[in-house]
Amino acid sequence: MISVLTKTIGLGAVTGLRSMLGPAMLCFYLNREPQSFKRRALKLSSLQKVTTVMAVGELIGDKLPFAPDRVNPTALAGRALMGALVGAILFKDGGKSAYRGGIIGGVTAMLAAGVGYYLRKKVGQATEIEDPYLGAAEDLIAIGSGFTMVTY
Repeated sequence: MISVLTKTIGLGAVTGLRSMLGPAMLCFYLNREPQSFKRRALKLSSLQKVTTVMAVGELIGDKLPFAPDRVNPTALAGRALMGALVGAILFKDGGKSAYRGGIIGGVTAMLAAGVGYYLRKKVGQATEIEDPYLGAAEDLIAIGSGFTMVTY
């Protein structure tokens, strides 16, 4: 069983790589957990559908040449906000401080966004692999990591 802190860091990092993938994975996780606070707070099946569609759209849009860099201040702020939301909900669901979870999730998302961006650029320069292919590889890493965080 993965701890709440590990899930928060993991989904925060996933959110840093793909801003809507973390929230989509969180909804998937909360819908699978019968003892989750979702029973008391909100119905997530519709939200899961919306976040999944948004995550798929982002996976496609990331490959387009006019997609903004994730380290652009506006994009980075959005990732930090989504990471904070994911972290706060995970911590609250685990009976811990939502504030602390939000800080951890938001900071992790920002760090992962920067590391992922610069690593992708460096790998592209070193290997001459075209950016859309690197983006697809990054998608697989983010999806695999996210599913690991929410299924164990």
